[in-house]
Amino acid sequence: MQDFVNKAWADTLAEVDLNKIIKQALSMVQARLRDHSIQLCENTCTVSPSIWGDSRRLEEIVIIILVNAIESLDCVNQITKEIVITTSCVEERAVIEISNNGPAIPDDIKGKIFEPFFSCSNSDANLGMGLAIVKSIVDAHDGTIQLSTCNQQVTFRIEFPLYVQ
Repeated sequence: MQDFVNKAWADTLAEVDLNKIIKQALSMVQARLRDHSIQLCENTCTVSPSIWGDSRRLEEIVIIILVNAIESLDCVNQITKEIVITTSCVEERAVIEISNNGPAIPDDIKGKIFEPFFSCSNSDANLGMGLAIVKSIVDAHDGTIQLSTCNQQVTFRIEFPLYVQ
């Protein structure tokens, strides 16, 4: 799968504005957020972090994580359902954090969540490939991805090397 992803985006590398990627991804899922009564909070960096990569693949990462968060929030009965997206720069790294206040991910599942064909969804339509694709794209961009859960908060933290001209 990594070879496929690497070949698929190898010819379309350019400087990518992460805040712009977030805006594009949000435009793709805005109707779903509204239909599912999910509040969105955007905390994007004033000076947008830039990285070197494939904008389509980077947008795909954000969309997959947002769709997973929406599906996760569908499983809970709570008044406030919220997704928070943050971009920042930490040292020489561009950071995207996507959090939601859905159900915590059990510790025994955390280690498997990025594996192909692993899914904890009850939907027959879910093949368990979304987060495996995310991990593959992040790896292909020399990035890292971490999952944390704490106090009814699930956070995906993705870091990439900053692009410096």
